[in-house]
Amino acid sequence: MIKFIIYDESKENKEVIYEEIDKEMMRYDIEYQKYYYYEFDKLLKEDKNNNLFKIYILNQTNISKSGLTVAKYIREKQDDWKSIIIFISNRNEYKLNIITKRLYILDYILIDKIKDELKKLIRISIKNYDSRPKELKYKYKYVNYNIQLKDIIYIEKEQDSKRCIIYTKNEEYYIQSTLSKLISNLDDRFIKSSKSYIINIEEVSSYNIKENIITLSNKKQIFEISRNIKKELINKLRKV
Repeated sequence: MIKFIIYDESKENKEVIYEEIDKEMMRYDIEYQKYYYYEFDKLLKEDKNNNLFKIYILNQTNISKSGLTVAKYIREKQDDWKSIIIFISNRNEYKLNIITKRLYILDYILIDKIKDELKKLIRISIKNYDSRPKELKYKYKYVNYNIQLKDIIYIEKEQDSKRCIIYTKNEEYYIQSTLSKLISNLDDRFIKSSKSYIINIEEVSSYNIKENIITLSNKKQIFEISRNIKKELINKLRKV
């Protein structure tokens, strides 16, 4: 999910920006939402969840509160250094001042060039979105969990239970799910080695083909390896 957040007192600019966002996002299979604010106080109530991927488009020449004021609030008050910030303005004279504020700004574009420049900046932002660490997100016993896939070593089906145990490099987590459902939410680095285990190929230290034993990075040995996945397992291990 990507949230586009536009802060601009001009509703005419809003319509142009919305149109350009929609046209560009048609290129991607990514869910997104657009939010428009013309008052600083209402923007302050914006969702402060830093786990969301946000792209702010801020008008520097707003009369009440400038885009720079909002950018400082996002970076310094909310401590959000991940979100993308793009400045727009009808004047070029503020550009140098904004860039030197060290607020990690993607770019500063003039309003009359939005149609040409905004799509380019969205494409750059999407590359940033795609390069984020991938996560397994779920809720268990009313608690939300976000586990980075690179930290998962293996997942085990708990005996006589409808739960699975996720073993990471630092902790263990429970999830109410089947292995078959879980594997559909993981990427290509994972393989369901048997009815009891999902393993992270990148965390395999060795595979004894003759004895059919996998040793993982945490010294855990897995003896349950289905015959029908042996070839796939070997092929994936060769690519690591």
